[in-house]
Amino acid sequence: MIQKLSLILTTILLLLGSVLTASAQDGGGTISGTVYLSVNPNGTCTEDNLPGQSGIQIQVIDVDNDTTVNLTTNSDGTYEFITSIDGTYQVTVNPGASWRVLTQQTRQIVISEDSPDHEDIDFCIAQVPATPTSTAPTPMPTFVPTPIPTQPPTLPQSGAAIAPSLLLIAGLGVLLIIGGLFIFKRS
Repeated sequence: MIQKLSLILTTILLLLGSVLTASAQDGGGTISGTVYLSVNPNGTCTEDNLPGQSGIQIQVIDVDNDTTVNLTTNSDGTYEFITSIDGTYQVTVNPGASWRVLTQQTRQIVISEDSPDHEDIDFCIAQVPATPTSTAPTPMPTFVPTPIPTQPPTLPQSGAAIAPSLLLIAGLGVLLIIGGLFIFKRS
């Protein structure tokens, strides 16, 4: 009896699991597009047949579940994100410092049962012109010679009187030397 009850419960659980899996697979969809390279001198994407740019980073954030997926554009500039979860997604193009985004950089997409697939979520970028570097040689610093004096230098006057304090210090020094010699000879 217990074996039959256990078999029936297992069967019911397997059926419920397969029904839940099938219903979960009904949600979700795709987000796809192309990152185009502007070839116009004015930096706009208005011409037809623009080339796609490979190697550009695309970031997709599931806003509802706080999940981030990073993609890179294919050789023709296309990308595709496939999800099994309905929700709101932010798609951002991050081309890098040497590029400028000409379209809106971040787009918000809602995937639902009524609108599962979103194609042509396109971006347009242009390469930032390199700043020209100067080809002129760096000038050498100018040597400025020190001028030679035209008059001979003025020397201090000789024969000036000695200050009395110097005589006193010199006298004390002589007395100390004599006193030291006297003590040395006595010992």
